[in-house]
Amino acid sequence: MKAITILRRAARIVARIPERKIASNSQAVYEATFERMLASGSLDPLAGSSSRDSYHVRRAALHFVVRRRLIELSGRILKAGHREDFPTLQALLVDMVALLDLVEGPLKAHPAFFSAPTFATVSPWHLKEGAKPVRGAASKRHSLGKLPHGWRERVWEAVPAASAYRDVVAALCLCPARPVEFASTRDDGQPALGVLVENSEGYLAFTTTPAKSHGGKYGSGESTVTVAIAEGGAPAEHLAKLCDAAGGAIRLKIDSTDALRKAISRAAKRIGLKVLISPYSFRAQWVSDAKSTFGAGDAVAAGAGHISLRSQSNYGRVEHGRRGGGGLVSTHARRRAKQPTRPIRERLDELKASRLGSVAPAPTW
Repeated sequence: MKAITILRRAARIVARIPERKIASNSQAVYEATFERMLASGSLDPLAGSSSRDSYHVRRAALHFVVRRRLIELSGRILKAGHREDFPTLQALLVDMVALLDLVEGPLKAHPAFFSAPTFATVSPWHLKEGAKPVRGAASKRHSLGKLPHGWRERVWEAVPAASAYRDVVAALCLCPARPVEFASTRDDGQPALGVLVENSEGYLAFTTTPAKSHGGKYGSGESTVTVAIAEGGAPAEHLAKLCDAAGGAIRLKIDSTDALRKAISRAAKRIGLKVLISPYSFRAQWVSDAKSTFGAGDAVAAGAGHISLRSQSNYGRVEHGRRGGGGLVSTHARRRAKQPTRPIRERLDELKASRLGSVAPAPTW
């Protein structure tokens, strides 16, 4: 076999894959993904992909690893030729041809693009038979529309009275605290504040230090959600009694966020809910209620403890919420969430305008 012909064949493929700057941990993920694809007998990113995201990881692994290995093999072939080490040269050429034969088909079917995709670009995953038509169709945001009215209160009622997580589930019915914000210890082993619940003049105030604020240094710093006990239903009345018994305020803490998730899952199954329920389902529902009550914006970000105003777009939709849901009255944050800049707003408007998708053109091979 002619070495120059094989090297030119490899160079044509390398030229069609753009060079990417990738973090070392991502490189390790791509290498491991590529090896699994090799072991499965198929380098087609669609084969074995269970979701749109897994397809794109496999596709990125194909492009990154193939480009790197072809460049490395080409360098080793050239060095062996310069040394006139013909046995090594012959073995490397055999390896190169085997790799080229494996990757040319998948790369033609799933080419790399040199320009960034837009919202108008339709992923090949969506064209696959049996693919979910909506990205994240099983996510908390999309599952809210499948849940019955009052599902949070029903889940709370299904949690056994003796459960260590019953009080926390009651709080989740009324505030958007993340599971980790109820944790009794931080990642560094130091005691955590948990969620403060205060009862005053017919209202409950839930105060948290958002988990993603680095101890209150960034983002909202501290978030408070106020609900009317009379409108908050049985969970609000339950927490109000606990506060009264403790002198007006309690701190809710848990030892295990995973145990909380399991307790909620068991309760949801007891009442026959078919949708997967987790603590974040409650958070998504609260955001929907807040959007319905206040409209999307600063009030929602303040209650949810978002660093950026844009984060709420990833949560529940206004049509899945109800005005004053859970007795919601007001929210407050120590600092205002980051506002989108003008270029970002213009870019978002442009992407929304391109919602009628089309398949991006593939490079010419």
